[in-house]
Amino acid sequence: AREEESDKIKLPLSVVRKSRKTFINVAEIANKLDRQPEHLSHFIAKELFTEGSINKEGSLVLTGSFLQSNIERALRHFIETFVVCKSCDSVEDTYISREAKLFFLKCGKCKASRCVGNAIEGYTLKEKPNPKLRGLI
Repeated sequence: AREEESDKIKLPLSVVRKSRKTFINVAEIANKLDRQPEHLSHFIAKELFTEGSINKEGSLVLTGSFLQSNIERALRHFIETFVVCKSCDSVEDTYISREAKLFFLKCGKCKASRCVGNAIEGYTLKEKPNPKLRGLI
């Protein structure tokens, strides 16, 4: 089945490499995904097995030089895990909610809910991204 254009997210990904550091515009991307920049930054750093911090311009500064394809793969993992509803494939009406010590991805469109971990900032996906996440970046 072909997807509606509105079901896709066009992310303004910008990757700049300078002297053993990689800069990614996470504040802009997190805003587009309606997620916290700190959460996205931590997730990307964990996926790439490195350390990073957000500078005053809102860019994630990673230690090391990384290919854009690896950063895109980490973003797809993040989107699949923390943005896309597994029930209806919605990307526009989902949000993270904390209940007790667990975090849930909830969908405002179909009202589905699923657990995404007990410490969202430490969550790392171990599997390959779903090929259904066609062209999200």
